[in-house]
Amino acid sequence: MEYFSLDIASCLVEIICPEYPDGSMVALLRSLCLVSSTFRELCQRKLFSHLDVNRKPTVEGTNNTCTLLPGTKLLSLLDQNKRIATYVRSLKISNDSDSVPWLSIDEHLPVALYRIVEYQRIQKLSLCKISAECAGLSIRHTVASLCGCPSLRFLKFRSCPLSLIENFAESLTHLDADPSEVLFENPVPPTFDIDAPKTTARTGRAKITHLKIEQ
Repeated sequence: MEYFSLDIASCLVEIICPEYPDGSMVALLRSLCLVSSTFRELCQRKLFSHLDVNRKPTVEGTNNTCTLLPGTKLLSLLDQNKRIATYVRSLKISNDSDSVPWLSIDEHLPVALYRIVEYQRIQKLSLCKISAECAGLSIRHTVASLCGCPSLRFLKFRSCPLSLIENFAESLTHLDADPSEVLFENPVPPTFDIDAPKTTARTGRAKITHLKIEQ
């Protein structure tokens, strides 16, 4: 039985969680999913609006190689509920929790991310500690598709090869970078200048209005 109309339920969820959920807010939204089908869909939109794709640190005395890779888990989730791919607005991909670069062995991650990219609704993208060694060809193509997404507004990168983020969508307005953490590939350029970013011929030229450089 539905106790609230869609408009009322939507207003309640927005009041409870106006931004991306975290911490205790996630538990609350999960509980609200049990109220009704209307609340379930609205809360799932919030819960999956941001995805943090990373591997949990290895716990001492356990074998982390036996756990499912992030891409495998994400693809399984998208297979179970195809709507989830349409809810994602913010995405963070990082490789900072394992001595073994899981990105280099996660064959399902590019497939899962492409399902999200095809809806072209990503607004925020963060890339962290993705070395050239672990960024295979499929990951590079996937990241290029994410950076070129026409809905992308915000891009943050830390400890990543510059070649990963060389093409931006025209919609990009916020760029957050740390030049001291950019990983150059051979040959190393003599200087590193933050200039107007390159864009694909399809999207034209990005208009950066907010540039944050940390050193």
